[in-house]
Amino acid sequence: MHDDAVGTVAEGRWYASTFLGEAVHRLPGSMAEHLLAAAACYAAEHDLMWKAWAAVGGMGRDEARVHTLAEPDTRRQLVAIIRSARDRDAEAAGHIEHALAK
Repeated sequence: MHDDAVGTVAEGRWYASTFLGEAVHRLPGSMAEHLLAAAACYAAEHDLMWKAWAAVGGMGRDEARVHTLAEPDTRRQLVAIIRSARDRDAEAAGHIEHALAK
């Protein structure tokens, strides 16, 4: 479940950052600053997912990773990563709202 969830977030945020980067070329220039800022937030969120995988020893499902995932220190690391991802996501949404208000 961990790999699937992390992979889904990583992929979705990467595509969001790419989409917004391309949208800048097709939308009014007044939106560019905020769209690029949102794209950067999503790219950062994508990178955080690699840290989530690293916290349990990498991608893949084996017994060692399952045991690592159960360790309290690993879970604390993941909580910090999840909170950072949440903050990047909220920041990106704010940038998109500002862009749409232009």
